[in-house]
Amino acid sequence: EAPWFGLGRQLTVQRQLFGDWLSGARQALAPWLFAVSAAVYQFEIFFVNSLYRDRLPWLFEYGTMALDHLVALCLLIKILFCTRYDGRQLAAAFCVLFVIRWVFMNNHDKWMMMALLFALAAKDVPLRRALKVVLPVGALSVAVVAISSLAGVIDTVQELGTGRYRNSFGYGWYNFFGACLLGLALMYVCLRGAKRLKWFDFALLAALALLCNFGPDSRAATMCLSLLIAALLVVRVWPGVLRPLPVRLLLTAAPLLAFAASMGLALGWNPENPLLARLDGLLSTRISLGWEGLTTMPFAIAGQMPGEE
Repeated sequence: EAPWFGLGRQLTVQRQLFGDWLSGARQALAPWLFAVSAAVYQFEIFFVNSLYRDRLPWLFEYGTMALDHLVALCLLIKILFCTRYDGRQLAAAFCVLFVIRWVFMNNHDKWMMMALLFALAAKDVPLRRALKVVLPVGALSVAVVAISSLAGVIDTVQELGTGRYRNSFGYGWYNFFGACLLGLALMYVCLRGAKRLKWFDFALLAALALLCNFGPDSRAATMCLSLLIAALLVVRVWPGVLRPLPVRLLLTAAPLLAFAASMGLALGWNPENPLLARLDGLLSTRISLGWEGLTTMPFAIAGQMPGEE
């Protein structure tokens, strides 16, 4: 055979790293490693990062470090020993990991590194099976924190400064609780399936949106929940709406379009523009804050922190 035939197989045939020893056992272990990692991380985000950190300081100070190491260890074992790659996939994964590691070494922000490890470890994992473990852990964690705050077991953050009552329900900030509700709603929809939702599913999602609006008054999460419900209603009433290729391309590009719109509004901020000023007020001055951040902080290719002047 010509040498390039062997190179072609290396680029297109998937193999496990470090040989095929115990191949079946390693493949069977992969989904469990991912599910355990996701469930532990869910508990850390939704419970350990609540105001239980004041009630149980050792859990936050030492438990977070132990849980982070456990999650990272499980994900790395899954990525390195329990996943099959071809040459192209391995090259792409290495390039992404190299860049994110570069960013992490400059700003020491673990969140992007953890997100990358989860993205790499999700390869060939049945995500619905993982959701069946992760969603109950997250929902139970949020429920325990919220009930504990109402019962006075832990503190909560409350204010009436904007003319509307706000309650963080046991978390350090109102928008954190809103983000928890939005995350639970998204996981629930992914587990149930958009086309299989019944009336009680929509009632549950509407209840979460109302709680998000009148509890923590988290406007960003409330808007996202409302858009999610509206989109699901469209899919329920018009099942074929997702079939045309332009619609699928638009949905695929939606995150990039939203990012571009956010950057464009911030860069084009002008307090004299009445439309922008009104929109800025509706978004809790996020446009003007974005403009301030973009004009006062330099762009960094690898997450470097700004130097002291």
